[in-house]
Amino acid sequence: MNVQQYDEDLVKFIAPTEGVVAGIPVAIKSLFLVPLSTKNAGEECEGLVEGHLDLPKAAEAVDAGDPAYFDDSTSVMTKTLAGTMLRVGKFTADALSTDATARVLFDGVNAVPETAPGA
Repeated sequence: MNVQQYDEDLVKFIAPTEGVVAGIPVAIKSLFLVPLSTKNAGEECEGLVEGHLDLPKAAEAVDAGDPAYFDDSTSVMTKTLAGTMLRVGKFTADALSTDATARVLFDGVNAVPETAPGA
């Protein structure tokens, strides 16, 4: 039997129906990842499943230590749980509501779906 070790930070995947854009997070079921390149639907690509990156964020202020949820309807990170979202990690630096990005420490393999109360 041949055993091949893979880079634990990278995962090969097939781009979903809408395709993917480099640096814009996506969720495939409960797998959260950040594509390294832009690909059309059905093309193979690689994405980071863990890291410490500046990612697109919602128009809200965040503080270091806030939970980081992925809003797959807008492809941004948010601290505000609405409906069902993936909790993918923590914000690690403060960011203003006017900042387009925020620093997030994530482990996409351990993303946890959470549902807001009353949703």
